[in-house]
Amino acid sequence: MEIVQWEDIPNTALRFGGSVLALGNFDGVHLGHQKIIKRTIELAHRNNNPACLLLFKTHPLKLLNPDAKLNLITSLSDKICYLNELGIDYLIIKDFNKEFAQTPPSEFVYKYLVNALKVGGVVIGFDYSYGQGGAGRAADLAK
Repeated sequence: MEIVQWEDIPNTALRFGGSVLALGNFDGVHLGHQKIIKRTIELAHRNNNPACLLLFKTHPLKLLNPDAKLNLITSLSDKICYLNELGIDYLIIKDFNKEFAQTPPSEFVYKYLVNALKVGGVVIGFDYSYGQGGAGRAADLAK
C-alpha cells in the first residue's frame, strides 16, 4: 500500500484515473468498514484499477463539534496497518479543515472526486453523507 498525502495529489493524479475510492468516516476498521473496503478492492481490481481510500488525519467532529467527547476506535497508525493488511493500493490522507468542511456537495464531487482524483467509482456505507453540513447523500452521489 502506498500512502499519499493529499497535498501531493497534483503530482500523482494520473495514477488514480479509473480507481475506485472508499469514502467514509473511518473511525475504525470494524466489520462494516471492512465490507466497504473489500467491495472497493473487488470493484477496482475487477478492471485492473487501483483501490483507494480517503482517510482524514483527524476526526471531522474535532472541527465540527470540538466540545463533543470523541472515543476513537482505532489510532491512525493502527488504521494504516489494518488497511495495508486488507489490500488497499493507495491510502490518501487529508486534513479535515474548515475549507473542506464548507465545500458544497456538488463541488466536493467535481473538485475532489472528478478533477483531483479522477476516480472511476466510489464505495460508501448506507449512511454516508458529504459536503457542507453533510447535505450530500448516496442518491446525490449516484447522479
